[in-house]
Amino acid sequence: IFILFLFFLFLVMTGYLFLRISAPDTVQEVFIGEEVFYLEIADSPIEHIRGLQYRKSLGEREGMMFVFDEPKVQLFWMKNTLIPLDFLWIVDNVIVGVEENVQPQPNVTDTELIRYSSSRPVDRVIELPAGSVEAFDIFIGDSVSY
Repeated sequence: IFILFLFFLFLVMTGYLFLRISAPDTVQEVFIGEEVFYLEIADSPIEHIRGLQYRKSLGEREGMMFVFDEPKVQLFWMKNTLIPLDFLWIVDNVIVGVEENVQPQPNVTDTELIRYSSSRPVDRVIELPAGSVEAFDIFIGDSVSY
């Protein structure tokens, strides 16, 4: 019984550590134009991979900001993403592109997933609930500050 208890404890701790490592715990107040949003910050490779996978909802002003060390053309997909999103492509704290109403793709293989790419190198990508670009009048050229 003691060995079973230790094995169970090991499984619980492994699961906890995986969630702590893979889920960002930093939320930052970010202004897009004059509007404030509360974004989780994904600034490590594991957080970039995890993204918003398996989330069932986001609040109206919630989302995630992916931070990259240097500007590069970024490629995103909706692997295991359950909610529709708007993407904001950002470089030097200015929105340089948007992708609106990106839909989840359940029950497709990785090779079938649509890839969304920035049209130029970016150093940040923000994901917001679908409809945010329209609801908050977000435009290319808007500033992003934090």
